[in-house]
Amino acid sequence: MIRSVFVLFLLSAVVGCYCEGLPEDFQGLTVEKKIEVYSRAIESCGRGSHEARRMIAFHREEAVAAILPYITKEKVGFPLGEAVQIVFEIGLEDVPLRGSEVESELRKLLSSKNLLKSERLTIRDTLVLIEEQEVPQRKDMSEGGTTSDEL
Repeated sequence: MIRSVFVLFLLSAVVGCYCEGLPEDFQGLTVEKKIEVYSRAIESCGRGSHEARRMIAFHREEAVAAILPYITKEKVGFPLGEAVQIVFEIGLEDVPLRGSEVESELRKLLSSKNLLKSERLTIRDTLVLIEEQEVPQRKDMSEGGTTSDEL
């Protein structure tokens, strides 16, 4: 038993040595650079970071544009589950995603057979969040009121 604990401790120390983590200036990086650096951190650490996802989501619409190519698989090298979690965080920032290209792509992905269960659940949760967003209101110039019919 003591030997097993020692081996686990030793393994965690070795794995911890190779974990790149996030640089101190991560918050000040561009969204594209944050995604690149975060991808390397995931690869070296083997796990994601809620803090990093929030810092990427802070870029709002720019983050949607930067993460979409990883969802559509136009770009590779960033985990799909992490990309979808970033979209979820962006939705929490009240960025309107309803009717967007990212919503459409997530719906296409959901019908795919090649998803991990965790990815499927994350996509579903993200789509529920998007569906619950209010439809943006536009001013009806003829009557002075607001309407969503023209959207």
